[in-house]
Amino acid sequence: MGVTVSRLFISRFCHAVAKAPADIPEPHSMSMVIHTGEHHATAGARFQLCYSFSKLFMANNNADGNSNHAYRKGLDYVGVAVVYYCHDGRGNFVMSKRGKNSRDEQGRWDPGGGGVEFGIPILENLRNEIREEYGAEVFKHEFLGFRDVHRETEKGKTHWLALDFKVLVDPKQVKNNEPHKLDDVRWFTLDTLPSPVHSQMPEFIRLYDKKLRE
Repeated sequence: MGVTVSRLFISRFCHAVAKAPADIPEPHSMSMVIHTGEHHATAGARFQLCYSFSKLFMANNNADGNSNHAYRKGLDYVGVAVVYYCHDGRGNFVMSKRGKNSRDEQGRWDPGGGGVEFGIPILENLRNEIREEYGAEVFKHEFLGFRDVHRETEKGKTHWLALDFKVLVDPKQVKNNEPHKLDDVRWFTLDTLPSPVHSQMPEFIRLYDKKLRE
């Protein structure tokens, strides 16, 4: 019999990790340090701990005979996502308008993102998601930081760990590569944002505004 890990435990664990000291041993594969607001933390160790426990939650619940239930990222367990700010190097960046088949926040504009797939390295996930959503290749990327995202949606409370990246792409390659999920894809600047934007966009800009303008 597997040990069932509750959603409440996972949520409390990840909250504790986000507040933990920065001297947790850091996995070699995620050797990066971030400065986000008043936070100065080792991103790799925190991410790996939260991600491992979220996967443990899924595996153990399935092992207990609940495999008929489709566990949903961000709702039944902590979801992990890559979020990408795709720019052209001249101050312009891509945003997509979420369609009726998007996971949530339909009708709102966001820079793009996707759930991390188990067993696939983070940067490979990043490249796959950008290729899948915008049909573009990654020419250069910069890790900005991570966010512990809690929201209230029409489906209920959600909890995501967002790994944020600034990515250089070729504007000639960018297109709406997922018309079944996205209503539109356009270029904007930080000073000419569309409306309405994704609920997390204001915080994203607040945290990274200086780096995004570089």
